[in-house]
Formats: sequence, C-alpha cells, structure tokens
Amino acid sequence: MKKKGLKLLALAGALFLIVLLGWTANGLIGNPISRYLADKNARKYLEKHFPNTDYYIEDTSYSFKEGAYIADVKAPGSMDRYFSITMDMAGRYRWDSYENVEDGFHTFLRLDEEYRKLTDSVLESPSFPWHGDIMYGTLEIYAKEDRLSEEEDEHGADKDDDFPDYALAQEELEPDKLYDIRQLGAQAGHLMIYIEGDTITAEKAAEAILGVKHSMDDAGVPFYAMEFHLREPLSENGTREEKSIDVLEILYQDMEEGSILQQVRQADKAAKERYAREEKEDEEAYGALE
Repeated sequence: MKKKGLKLLALAGALFLIVLLGWTANGLIGNPISRYLADKNARKYLEKHFPNTDYYIEDTSYSFKEGAYIADVKAPGSMDRYFSITMDMAGRYRWDSYENVEDGFHTFLRLDEEYRKLTDSVLESPSFPWHGDIMYGTLEIYAKEDRLSEEEDEHGADKDDDFPDYALAQEELEPDKLYDIRQLGAQAGHLMIYIEGDTITAEKAAEAILGVKHSMDDAGVPFYAMEFHLREPLSENGTREEKSIDVLEILYQDMEEGSILQQVRQADKAAKERYAREEKEDEEAYGALE
C-alpha cells in the first residue's frame, strides 16, 4: 500500500509538472488550437467589417507581450494601409488598430522617417563639424485629438501652447500619397540639436546655429525651426557640468548674422527662467505629496 501510494504521488507530481509546463508554454508561445481560432475569427472579422476592400491577413502570430494573437492586415503594394487585429487566447476579438490608417498616423510615420533620413544625411556626415549625442530632424505633425485641450473638448477653446503654430494636421495626410519631403520640411521640419564644446558662450552657440543652417542649405535640406543646446562634453565618470546655452526654439527665417547673437541670449535667458519655474513647480508638487 505504501509503494502504491508513492507511485500515485509520483504520478500526480508528474501530471502536475506536465500541466505546469504546458501552461507556461501556452503563455510564452501560445498553442496551435488558439492560433487556429484566432486566425479563423480574425478573417471573419475582416470580411465583416472591411467588405469590398483589398485588405488581407498576411500572418497571425502569438504575442508574448500582449498575451494574445495578432493578425497582421495589409493591402497589396501599400505603404500606409496596414493594421492589426488582436484576438484573445479563445479566439475572441479584442481590438484593431485601423484608426492608425484612418487618422493618418501611418502616413506620418513614413514621412517622418523620410525626413529623418534626409536630415541624417547632413547631421551624421563625417564632414559635419559638430559633435553631439542628440542630433536629428522630425516633422511637426499632430493628430487633432492630441491638439485638443480639456477646455476645447468641453467648450471649444483652442489650445496652442503645447504645439507649434506651424505644425501640420495629421488627419489631412492621405495614405500612400507621394509627398515632396523637402516641401514638408520647409513647412514643418524641426531640428533637435545638442552639441558639445569646450567653450560655452552665446557667441559659440550663435556660430554653431548659423553653421548648422549653412550645412543644411548646402545640402538642400530645408527646415522651419530648430531647438539648440550647447553643452560641455561628458567627463570621464559620465557626468556633465550644468553650464549650457539653451535655445528652445528659433525659426529658420530668424537666423540672420546681424541678429542671431541677441536672439540666442534672449532665448537662453527665457529657457533658464522656464527651467527654474518648472523646477519650483515640481518641488511644490512633491512637497504637497509629502
């Protein structure tokens, strides 16, 4: 009886281990039955909600991060018309990301990547005379919902302090349309430039800003505005002195030899005042929590 009890205990332990391993594997890599159900129901969902379109499911795979199955939906030859359908382990619909096609987000991603490559051709060139750990270009394009404040949602009041006036409307972008990326850069291109130097002065910052402008002009890469920071290099232990010249925004049209130095000084003063104000607000908020 004792041996029989031990055998039953060992069998129960083995079965528990098998179940545990199966449950763990299911959570990590999914299982064929769930994948079949997810793929089947995703195709039904696509047929029902997107009839008479050229959308098709390229693949359905398990996502460990989501703990669900993701059906990748595409349109033949399209750059922007793609989205996903998320299904749970029982093959039931959770949500889809079609709104990223409809609201122009995927088109924005494509155009922003094109502009980034254009600016990188200058900023990452061996001939570019400045060194920095952050140097890139982006297009200022925002979705309408991001530009709305709570006041606008409720009362129709505009919010214009978080987004630049020259930002383009994401929802007006057309999927798969071939845009002139240089024209978009001239309208909404924004350079983010953090460079390092041993001399941290407004004069050096003004010189560098004009230098970046001339480099872009020579390469035929337009932009509308620039955020610029001149900082000291990192020390051997990875720290950096707080001394810097900060220009949170300067427009291309205002980068002129005769006035650039004064603009840099004024912008740096405004930036330091803003940093001090934000630091004080953070301290007050932290103090209120205590």
